[in-house]
Amino acid sequence: MTVEFEKNMPKPFTDKIIFILLILFIIFLPVCELINYRSDDLFAWFLLGIILFLSLSKQKFNISKYFFSKNTLFFWAYLLLASLNVWFAQDKNIAFSYYKFLGLTSILIFFTFRNEINRDNIEKIFYVHCVCAAIVSVIGFIEMFLGSSFIYENYFNNYYYTRYLYQHRMMSTLVHPIILGQYLVTALPLAYYFYKSAASWKMKSLNFIVLFVITLALICTFSRGAWLAFICVFSVWFLIEKKFWKIAVMWSALLFFIFFVASSFVAEDIMMRFSRYRLFSSFNYWQRIVSYSVAFAMLKAHPLIGIGFGNFRMLFDKFSGLGIDYEFKIPESIYLMHLAEAGILGFMGFFLFLGNIIRQSIRRYKELCEKEKKLFLAFLMSFTAILINMAFYDGFMWRSSFYLFWVFVAVASGMAETSKPASLKNQS
Repeated sequence: MTVEFEKNMPKPFTDKIIFILLILFIIFLPVCELINYRSDDLFAWFLLGIILFLSLSKQKFNISKYFFSKNTLFFWAYLLLASLNVWFAQDKNIAFSYYKFLGLTSILIFFTFRNEINRDNIEKIFYVHCVCAAIVSVIGFIEMFLGSSFIYENYFNNYYYTRYLYQHRMMSTLVHPIILGQYLVTALPLAYYFYKSAASWKMKSLNFIVLFVITLALICTFSRGAWLAFICVFSVWFLIEKKFWKIAVMWSALLFFIFFVASSFVAEDIMMRFSRYRLFSSFNYWQRIVSYSVAFAMLKAHPLIGIGFGNFRMLFDKFSGLGIDYEFKIPESIYLMHLAEAGILGFMGFFLFLGNIIRQSIRRYKELCEKEKKLFLAFLMSFTAILINMAFYDGFMWRSSFYLFWVFVAVASGMAETSKPASLKNQS
């Protein structure tokens, strides 16, 4: 029922079908923003529902054993505490609609990936994730080279298209540079692992191309949160490996690049993200200060259960006394958003749930042999990158980031456990 880092016997037909469907969901992640949210949700629920049904059938529909264990208590506690704000929200319909999506989607992703990821398929699934990230990057390079996107010119109306096309910030299939940055930064540590662990020179060359393309595309998003996540996780990684010279080179290259771009005469026209105008723009910081203060004002008014899911933008003007654009009525942090909307109780459930997974993951990492530690460490770095980057934008507002977050949470929960699945015990 959970992941064990050891080779299994040949998989039955049901396992192969589940594996194919999991791969299909991973491929779906970088294109889901191009689909109408209602259709997007229905497709995700349908696909995950099939996987869940097949996964349960392997356990002879033992629901209590499948969904309820000591290591899933924090997950259920989080959903329970997060539900409290729905009953007292100003707009209960919006809060209930959001909670329904959060609850159903998180349950489907959490238990399907948690129970079906194992040592045999995890590398294949995340290698597909890296390849998809490379393909998305190539599409982004074509977009920047041509100065237009065939996707947004012909098939999909992207609200942000003109703005970020002018700023030369890559969007590719993820609609927004920040969302693209989140997607790419989760793939980078895994791509680095596949490059380092490749046995043949052909695979090493291919994996280097994948790694290089993703890295370059991440730079072209000019997403500062994703850059910070990249720098932090690789600094920690190289520190663990005691490769201090790599840390020095990476930081030197970043500081040189930012200095060059910020001081460039063409920065204001081509690289707005780090231009003098953006670095010293009062609005760039004033808007964040206002949104942070509004979040804490909402928390002060509704400390325990929050204002209700989806109510932040609706109540923004009331707490700020300002009439700014709808787009900027967010705290630009999933943690602040959760704190304001779900209150201390909901946020505490979220924090304890993540904290328990991180604690289990660190403990599990120490128990593994050196070979298995490398893959687990790469995964943990990708997971950490998600958590860091989400501190700088509301990741749950975007389907791709939301799905990706729960995939990594689910896999981390499954990988962190040490007990064998019941099916494997029977095979032993």
